[in-house]
Amino acid sequence: MLFRETGLLCFADEEDNPFLDGVTASFRMNPNAKHTVYDDQELREQFPQLKFGTPMHGCLDHSAGVLLADKALRAVQDLAVLYGTKILDGICVDSIQEQDGYVHVQAEGISIRCKTAILCPGPWASPLLDTVGLSLPLTTVKIPVLYWRLVQLLFWQCQWVALT
Repeated sequence: MLFRETGLLCFADEEDNPFLDGVTASFRMNPNAKHTVYDDQELREQFPQLKFGTPMHGCLDHSAGVLLADKALRAVQDLAVLYGTKILDGICVDSIQEQDGYVHVQAEGISIRCKTAILCPGPWASPLLDTVGLSLPLTTVKIPVLYWRLVQLLFWQCQWVALT
Protein backbone atom coordinates (compact mmCIF):
# COMPACT_ATOMS: atom_id res chain seq x y z
CA MET A 1 0.00 0.00 0.00
CA LEU A 2 1.44 3.36 -1.06
CA PHE A 3 -1.47 5.59 -0.11
CA ARG A 4 -3.69 5.52 2.96
CA GLU A 5 -7.02 7.28 2.46
CA THR A 6 -7.81 9.21 5.63
CA GLY A 7 -9.82 12.21 4.47
CA LEU A 8 -8.86 15.82 5.11
CA LEU A 9 -10.96 18.39 6.92
CA CYS A 10 -10.21 22.01 6.08
CA PHE A 11 -11.99 24.70 8.08
CA ALA A 12 -11.84 28.42 8.79
CA ASP A 13 -13.44 30.98 11.07
CA GLU A 14 -13.38 33.73 8.43
CA GLU A 15 -16.28 34.31 6.08
CA ASP A 16 -13.93 34.70 3.09
CA ASN A 17 -10.87 32.55 3.70
CA PRO A 18 -8.77 32.38 0.48
CA PHE A 19 -7.47 28.86 1.18
CA LEU A 20 -10.84 27.35 2.04
CA ASP A 21 -12.52 29.23 -0.82
CA GLY A 22 -9.93 27.71 -3.19
CA VAL A 23 -10.54 24.22 -1.83
CA THR A 24 -14.31 24.43 -2.26
CA ALA A 25 -13.96 26.08 -5.70
CA SER A 26 -11.78 23.18 -6.87
CA PHE A 27 -14.50 20.74 -5.83
CA ARG A 28 -17.16 22.75 -7.65
CA MET A 29 -15.08 22.32 -10.83
CA ASN A 30 -15.23 18.55 -10.39
CA PRO A 31 -18.70 17.62 -9.13
CA ASN A 32 -17.81 13.89 -9.07
CA ALA A 33 -15.10 14.42 -6.42
CA LYS A 34 -16.01 12.99 -3.03
CA HIS A 35 -16.39 15.95 -0.68
CA THR A 36 -18.75 17.53 1.83
CA VAL A 37 -19.12 21.26 2.51
CA TYR A 38 -20.21 22.20 6.05
CA ASP A 39 -21.70 25.36 7.49
CA ASP A 40 -21.11 26.14 11.18
CA GLN A 41 -23.99 24.06 12.53
CA GLU A 42 -23.19 21.02 10.36
CA LEU A 43 -19.49 21.20 11.22
CA ARG A 44 -20.21 21.21 14.96
CA GLU A 45 -22.67 18.32 14.63
CA GLN A 46 -20.43 16.19 12.44
CA PHE A 47 -17.24 16.80 14.47
CA PRO A 48 -18.32 17.28 18.11
CA GLN A 49 -14.79 16.43 19.28
CA LEU A 50 -13.57 19.74 17.82
CA LYS A 51 -14.31 22.84 19.87
CA PHE A 52 -14.79 26.09 17.97
CA GLY A 53 -15.16 29.48 19.60
CA THR A 54 -16.39 31.40 16.57
CA PRO A 55 -18.64 30.50 13.64
CA MET A 56 -16.82 28.08 11.36
CA HIS A 57 -17.30 26.54 7.95
CA GLY A 58 -15.37 23.76 6.31
CA CYS A 59 -14.91 21.16 3.64
CA LEU A 60 -14.10 17.48 4.00
CA ASP A 61 -12.12 15.91 1.15
CA HIS A 62 -13.06 12.24 1.46
CA SER A 63 -10.36 11.05 -0.95
CA ALA A 64 -7.40 12.82 0.71
CA GLY A 65 -4.85 10.83 2.60
CA VAL A 66 -1.24 10.12 3.38
CA LEU A 67 1.31 9.13 0.76
CA LEU A 68 3.78 6.69 2.30
CA ALA A 69 6.80 8.45 0.82
CA ASP A 70 9.45 5.81 1.51
CA LYS A 71 7.36 3.05 -0.05
CA ALA A 72 6.34 5.26 -2.99
CA LEU A 73 9.97 6.16 -3.70
CA ARG A 74 10.96 2.50 -3.57
CA ALA A 75 8.13 1.61 -6.00
CA VAL A 76 9.25 4.30 -8.48
CA GLN A 77 12.87 3.17 -8.21
CA ASP A 78 11.91 -0.47 -8.71
CA LEU A 79 9.94 0.44 -11.86
CA ALA A 80 12.82 2.52 -13.16
CA VAL A 81 15.23 -0.40 -12.70
CA LEU A 82 12.73 -2.74 -14.37
CA TYR A 83 12.84 -0.48 -17.46
CA GLY A 84 16.63 -0.32 -17.62
CA THR A 85 17.61 2.48 -15.28
CA LYS A 86 20.75 2.12 -13.22
CA ILE A 87 20.52 3.84 -9.84
CA LEU A 88 23.71 4.97 -8.17
CA ASP A 89 22.90 6.15 -4.68
CA GLY A 90 25.16 8.08 -2.35
CA ILE A 91 27.92 8.99 -4.77
CA CYS A 92 29.42 12.45 -5.18
CA VAL A 93 29.15 13.80 -8.73
CA ASP A 94 32.24 15.79 -9.71
CA SER A 95 31.13 17.05 -13.11
CA ILE A 96 28.50 16.66 -15.78
CA GLN A 97 28.82 17.57 -19.46
CA GLU A 98 26.82 17.08 -22.66
CA GLN A 99 28.84 15.96 -25.67
CA ASP A 100 27.79 14.37 -28.96
CA GLY A 101 24.22 13.80 -27.75
CA TYR A 102 25.35 12.00 -24.61
CA VAL A 103 25.59 12.99 -20.96
CA HIS A 104 29.03 12.46 -19.44
CA VAL A 105 29.12 12.22 -15.66
CA GLN A 106 32.27 11.98 -13.56
CA ALA A 107 31.62 10.68 -10.06
CA GLU A 108 34.17 9.42 -7.55
CA GLY A 109 36.49 8.06 -10.23
CA ILE A 110 33.61 6.55 -12.21
CA SER A 111 32.96 7.74 -15.75
CA ILE A 112 29.36 7.36 -16.92
CA ARG A 113 28.14 7.95 -20.48
CA CYS A 114 24.41 7.82 -21.07
CA LYS A 115 21.57 9.32 -23.10
CA THR A 116 19.79 10.65 -20.01
CA ALA A 117 20.90 11.33 -16.45
CA ILE A 118 18.74 12.35 -13.53
CA LEU A 119 20.70 13.84 -10.68
CA CYS A 120 19.26 14.47 -7.23
CA PRO A 121 22.02 16.39 -5.44
CA GLY A 122 19.83 17.88 -2.73
CA PRO A 123 21.66 20.60 -0.80
CA TRP A 124 24.74 20.13 -2.98
CA ALA A 125 22.93 21.34 -6.12
CA SER A 126 24.65 24.74 -6.44
CA PRO A 127 28.24 23.50 -6.94
CA LEU A 128 27.04 20.82 -9.37
CA LEU A 129 24.92 23.25 -11.36
CA ASP A 130 27.91 25.59 -11.57
CA THR A 131 29.72 22.90 -13.61
CA VAL A 132 27.10 23.26 -16.36
CA GLY A 133 27.04 27.05 -16.20
CA LEU A 134 23.78 27.35 -14.28
CA SER A 135 23.77 29.47 -11.17
CA LEU A 136 20.66 29.48 -9.02
CA PRO A 137 20.24 31.30 -5.69
CA LEU A 138 19.59 28.12 -3.70
CA THR A 139 19.53 28.08 0.08
CA THR A 140 19.85 24.91 2.11
CA VAL A 141 17.01 24.56 4.59
CA LYS A 142 16.81 21.95 7.30
CA ILE A 143 13.42 20.23 7.30
CA PRO A 144 12.71 17.82 10.15
CA VAL A 145 11.27 14.47 9.12
CA LEU A 146 9.05 12.96 11.77
CA TYR A 147 7.35 9.60 11.96
CA TRP A 148 4.46 8.69 14.19
CA ARG A 149 3.09 5.29 14.96
CA LEU A 150 -0.35 4.98 13.37
CA VAL A 151 -3.06 5.23 15.98
CA GLN A 152 -6.68 4.79 15.05
CA LEU A 153 -9.07 6.81 17.11
CA LEU A 154 -12.62 5.61 17.43
CA PHE A 155 -15.41 7.87 18.54
CA TRP A 156 -18.73 6.48 19.55
CA GLN A 157 -21.73 7.58 21.50
CA CYS A 158 -22.78 5.72 24.60
CA GLN A 159 -26.26 5.62 26.01
CA TRP A 160 -26.62 4.76 29.67
CA VAL A 161 -29.67 2.78 30.67
CA ALA A 162 -30.72 2.59 34.30
CA LEU A 163 -31.71 -0.92 35.32
CA THR A 164 -34.47 -0.99 37.92
